[in-house]
Amino acid sequence: MADKIYRGDRTIDGAEVTVDGEPLDPKTDVENYCDLGYEWTYVGDASRQLAFAILLDHLGDAAAAKNLTEGFTEHVIANLNNEWSMSTQDIVAALSEIS
Repeated sequence: MADKIYRGDRTIDGAEVTVDGEPLDPKTDVENYCDLGYEWTYVGDASRQLAFAILLDHLGDAAAAKNLTEGFTEHVIANLNNEWSMSTQDIVAALSEIS
């Protein structure tokens, strides 16, 4: 598995999340927690959408991503700073702690 880098930042245009420099697809067509964009630093629907999108991109399995979304939201997404970055290895480490 190639190591990817996920980054989030709050800009004048709002919250932006990328994977390897490209916008991260919110995957609302697969699971729609919130269609108003991503958020982080708290537990809520926009944070769940971010967690799901990262997990689905990372795992490639919608059922597994959905199953892990709540724990990933609470333990990872809710604790991110305004500007953040996370690698594939960071996700693997986080999942090993919450699953």
